[in-house]
Amino acid sequence: MTKQASLPPEGFVEDGIKYVPYRTLPAGDTLEPGEKLRGNCVYKPEASPLDPTSDRKTTKTPPLVMPIMKSLTQRREEIKSRPVGEDLINDWMPTSATLMLLAGRPGIGKTFVLLDLLCCLASGTPFLSHKCKPVKVGLLSLEGDEIKLLRRIDTLIAESYPKAEASFGWTHTIPIKLTTPKGRAWLCNQFEGKDIVGIDTLTKLCGGDINSPKDVAAFLSILKEVMTETGTSVIATHHCRKPDKRIKILPSDLIFEIRGAIDFVAEAQSVLLLEKAKQGRGELGKFENLEGKRILYTAKLKDSPTDEAGIELLFNDTKLRYLPVVEDYEKPFQEGVNGDG
Repeated sequence: MTKQASLPPEGFVEDGIKYVPYRTLPAGDTLEPGEKLRGNCVYKPEASPLDPTSDRKTTKTPPLVMPIMKSLTQRREEIKSRPVGEDLINDWMPTSATLMLLAGRPGIGKTFVLLDLLCCLASGTPFLSHKCKPVKVGLLSLEGDEIKLLRRIDTLIAESYPKAEASFGWTHTIPIKLTTPKGRAWLCNQFEGKDIVGIDTLTKLCGGDINSPKDVAAFLSILKEVMTETGTSVIATHHCRKPDKRIKILPSDLIFEIRGAIDFVAEAQSVLLLEKAKQGRGELGKFENLEGKRILYTAKLKDSPTDEAGIELLFNDTKLRYLPVVEDYEKPFQEGVNGDG
C-alpha cells in the first residue's frame, strides 16, 4: 500500500473564502463540489460556526421577543401622539390609499357623478356637504366617447369648478389587462403623481371573469399593490344587476345587487350607490315627473354609519351635474355640520 503524503497545515484565501487542508487526492479520484486542489492536497472551505462538522463553539440565536398587548391608556397615548391627517373626502375616504365604489344600473348616470366628484376634489369644493381636500386627480376612462366626455368635463369646469383645470389629468384608452407585467407597469405610470384616480369602469380593467372570486382576487391584489406603491386612492364606477320588478329591494339590500364577486365590495372602504327615485305624488296628489331624479345612497362606510334615506338628486342639463333637491346639501361646508367637528 502506498503511503499518503501528509497534509500541509496552512490554508489559503480565494474570493474572500478561506480554504483549509482536508485530504489528499488519490490517483484516479475526482474533486467533490466546493473543493480546491493544490498539488495533490485537497482543500475545502473553512467550516462556519453553524457547520455541525466544525470544532468551533456555535453561537445561539437569541429567542424572538414578541410584543404583549398594551393597556388602553398606553394605546390611547400612542394614537394621540400621531399626526392626524385630513380626509380626502370627509367621512367617505381617508388619507391612505383606499378604494371607493360608485355603483349603479347601466345608464343611470354614474359617470356624471364621478366627474362631479373628481372636479370637487381637484378644486377643493365640498361634494354634497362632504368636505373635499384639494388634491391632484386623474380620470382613467375605459369606455364611452372621448368627445362627449371632454364636453362634460369642460362644462363642469366652466359652469361650476374653474379651479379644477390645473389639477385634473385624463387618459382615455381601450381596456388593458392589469394582471400582466406590462399592464401593471402601465397602471403605475397612470397613478404616478395623482392623489386620486377615477376609473370608469372597474370591470373593464379587471380583464378576467368578474364573477370568479379567483380572477377578482388576483386583480384586486395587483390594484392594491399599485395603489400602495403610488399612494393613490381610487374611485371606480361599477355596475349593478338589472332590476327584477317582481322583487322589492330595500335600500339596505342594494349593496347585494352589485355585480360580480363579493370581493369588490369587501375591498372597498366605501360604496356609493346611485338609484332611480321611486314614483311619488306631489302636493296636489298627482304623480311627479321623476325623469332625471336619482337617489345617492351610502351603501357601505367602514368608519361611519350608512345613510339608508339617501340624498335626492335632480339632473341639471345646463351644468351637466346632479344637484341636491334639499337645499341644505348645496350650502358650503361648515365645521361642526354633518358629523364633523
